[in-house]
Amino acid sequence: MKKIFLLIALFYSLSFCQSWNATVTTSINEGAFTQMDLFTNKDGNHLLIKKTTGDIVYYNVKSSGVVDSSKTETLESGADFPNIVGSNNKIYALYKVGDLIKGKYSTDGGTTWLALSNNITMNSSDCNGVDAVYELNNGVHIVWATKYNSSNYETYYYRLNDNYQWVDYKQVTDYFGQVGGFPSVTYSSGRVHVGYNSGNQAVPGNTGKAKSRDKSGANWETPQTILDSNSIMEKLHAGTSKLFDFYYKYVGGTLNLYVKTRALDGSTWSSDTLLQSGTDVTDLLSVANSADGKTHIVVLGANNTTIHKVYSDSGWSSDEVIANTGAFPRISATTNDLFVMWRKQSYNPRYLQYDTAPAIPQNYQISTPMNQSPVLSWDANSEPDIHKYRVYKVYSDSDGVVLYSGSVLIDSTTYSYTDTTFTTNYKTGVDVAEYWVEAEDISSYISDTTSHLTGLGTSWYQQKVVRHDGTEKTVIEEYGLSQNYPNPFNPSTEISYQIPAKGFVTLKVYDILGNEVSTLVNEWQEQGSYSAQFTTSGKQLASGMYFYTLTAGKFTDTKKFILLK
Repeated sequence: MKKIFLLIALFYSLSFCQSWNATVTTSINEGAFTQMDLFTNKDGNHLLIKKTTGDIVYYNVKSSGVVDSSKTETLESGADFPNIVGSNNKIYALYKVGDLIKGKYSTDGGTTWLALSNNITMNSSDCNGVDAVYELNNGVHIVWATKYNSSNYETYYYRLNDNYQWVDYKQVTDYFGQVGGFPSVTYSSGRVHVGYNSGNQAVPGNTGKAKSRDKSGANWETPQTILDSNSIMEKLHAGTSKLFDFYYKYVGGTLNLYVKTRALDGSTWSSDTLLQSGTDVTDLLSVANSADGKTHIVVLGANNTTIHKVYSDSGWSSDEVIANTGAFPRISATTNDLFVMWRKQSYNPRYLQYDTAPAIPQNYQISTPMNQSPVLSWDANSEPDIHKYRVYKVYSDSDGVVLYSGSVLIDSTTYSYTDTTFTTNYKTGVDVAEYWVEAEDISSYISDTTSHLTGLGTSWYQQKVVRHDGTEKTVIEEYGLSQNYPNPFNPSTEISYQIPAKGFVTLKVYDILGNEVSTLVNEWQEQGSYSAQFTTSGKQLASGMYFYTLTAGKFTDTKKFILLK
């Protein structure tokens, strides 16, 4: 049977090509609009534009670059600072109108928009920035800055919970001696990061101090100074393992873009790295993370070219010019696909996609009511270019003889399959049934398969994943940290753990007072099972209880162990 599985996998395999598709000039005709924001999910590219009239207009751009005219809608008039954020099932459009921050949301891919039941009342209509980000299970984090009875801007924060209520209000700059505007917000595991600048103009121009402040859990920490002078405007962004601060400053009369980094939970910022010389500060860069742990930016370069750069384990890539002229470049990512839009002078917005193989369909499972057909289900992929899902099925008898093998195509908007063929024609005599699923996009790129679910009746178990090159891998569905062995130990012990996806992994040992004793792992690792050795050789450690902590992505777990001399 193994040969059949491999043949099926190889028959449908395609090389894992990845590249920028051709640039598409969209049918959007808004002339020289002044602001734009972009968010992408399974329902397409969601574009929010501020027209020169102040109207905020929503567009839905398909992965092919075609605009869905049935979803185009003017959401607000006389507005500013458009932000569009969300998840695979929700979209939020947020913007400033007078001395209010207002918003609408959609749960049907932008077809219907509902107004938020309450607005944020700012203390002044004099605002120099609004920024928002969506965090799954925590809702929308939003920051804004206003000038009120003072020559300085102050930055404020709210969170929109899943009941569409604004909660957790905070004046971020309430710490002694702190002022600042041009705010930005991002998040990492258990933290919200807010950046601001003490420059006091309504538009970027004069220089100020770059600051950041973290909200860890429910507590706001002490502000941090990123740059003590000469900074014009900042953007904080949480990558997979680092917090980035992108900022502009003049050097010798030339406006340059720089970046500094720190640990997500740290306080020490790195020295600066020059990213672009001779940039345009009328609009900030745009940033997105891909599923492979990379951070991508698009920024205006010299002569209004649109530049793409990537940060990975080896540092920043060289410049990649993806458009010769443009303005307001925006980038969004779902899994490893990238989506970029920009305005070309006063013409229609351009659209460009970096296309890769889809992600494996997630939360794949089978349920089989007694004496009924097996029902397969999975979550919708987040890529908007999914063309179809393919369900593979194999029935075998007790001797391993294959009675049937084949596949069924499922529409991209359907995330389940009921196998009536099994019940109707094959139930009698079948001892083992096996199913797995893969996704295919419109460019015919195919995902790896889900885990193979094998069983009969109401009992199913995970067997393996077969890659397109025919190799098999062990299925790891969740993070796990095992108890060390031996325990108690002297002088060494082994710690095992597993991770279901590539990520940055740390494994550290602490004493009972919380002091770090040793770092066993501090690197990017692929999906898999691992072990690390901890030894007391060369260390002056007393007998007693110690702790080890695994952090991988948003997963953290701690276990205790005993050194017994």
